[in-house]
Amino acid sequence: AGAYLSTIVMMSALEFGKIVTAAYVHMFWDKLNYMKYYLAFSVFVLMLITSLGIFGFLSKANIETALEGDSYSLEMSIIDKRIQSKEGQLQRLESRVASLDNIITTARSEDRNYIDRRQRDERAEIASDIDVVVDQIVELNEEKLPIQREQLIQESEIGPIKYVAEMLYGEDAKDKIDNAARVLILFIIFAFDPLAVLLLIASLGIMAKQR
Repeated sequence: AGAYLSTIVMMSALEFGKIVTAAYVHMFWDKLNYMKYYLAFSVFVLMLITSLGIFGFLSKANIETALEGDSYSLEMSIIDKRIQSKEGQLQRLESRVASLDNIITTARSEDRNYIDRRQRDERAEIASDIDVVVDQIVELNEEKLPIQREQLIQESEIGPIKYVAEMLYGEDAKDKIDNAARVLILFIIFAFDPLAVLLLIASLGIMAKQR
């Protein structure tokens, strides 16, 4: 990040140098002195650097995807807490309404009109509060829907990793997705750069035979 363009130029030069060195060592192995071992070692080190770069790049992408999923989960949990709080408030209001209904019924049977009227007013006020709380719960659920949709899209992007995790870890797959991603990345890096160098050497051998 501190020297983006310079790093690109440097790594491109190293990659080109690696290819040229691998070809040179392969073609003139028998004619080179002890320097061929250093050149071969340099090619191996450059392959290792490339593999580490691939590992870092893919790991960064996996971490960013995981962080995005965690942010959705955090937003969902906050909204769920707010919904739970509103539902608790709704339950208390409904319980108070039930209690007032009982008081009003008792007051009517005992002909207590004043108490009945006061309780009716309180009940009407609580009924209005209930409507407000219900509307708030509906709004929170509507706020939650887009986040759920984004979370499902994000989970579909890591679907292949989930399948790998299930294949490797079975029932513990949900907690082992990062491990499965690392295993998959390791398979990729062990095939990527070594295979490129070996294909280069094989093509040089074929061209040499054709001559």
